[in-house]
Amino acid sequence: NCVVNEKVSEEFEDITAKVKLFESSAEDFIDADEREKESVNDFHMAEVNLVECLMRTNIIERISYILITTKPDEKCLQYCVKILIRIARSRHEFAVRINNKRNLLECLIRQYLPAIETNKQEPCYLIFKLFRILASYDVSINKNLMSLGAVAKAKSYICSQNDVNVNFLKLQIECFRFLRLYYLTTDDEDSFNE
Repeated sequence: NCVVNEKVSEEFEDITAKVKLFESSAEDFIDADEREKESVNDFHMAEVNLVECLMRTNIIERISYILITTKPDEKCLQYCVKILIRIARSRHEFAVRINNKRNLLECLIRQYLPAIETNKQEPCYLIFKLFRILASYDVSINKNLMSLGAVAKAKSYICSQNDVNVNFLKLQIECFRFLRLYYLTTDDEDSFNE
């Protein structure tokens, strides 16, 4: 009996020692992951997670500079907004960072969503796609977009009877999608009744 008990206790100690080797808490993984991200060079980070790599380069500030200062052509605007859409889709934290760039959002609304009557340029439907993705995260983001005038612009485009072309239809569809999400996530009945 003693020999059997000693063998069992030795096996138990071996098993517990092995288990301790593989024990870890979630904090260990988070800390190790964060330390690893900081130590990884940009080239490797781009291979692993392109959006993280872009955020490391302050891409939102760079896009803000391009859109506010240089006033690019339509293609460049579309590419910049597509990058912002991709960033916003990847994480809530990144969507909040875009939302916090008030001058960027104001610029998108003021410069790239003109009134239909002016006919200077066609409004970019991708901007409303970006707004819809941002608004899907948080009610506070919805309120910010409302205060900047995005909801009023969307309503004006929906009610407009401009020349019907493919781009204008895309714009109206994105406006409907954005407003639908806005009304589902907020209790702005006055705007809805309008």
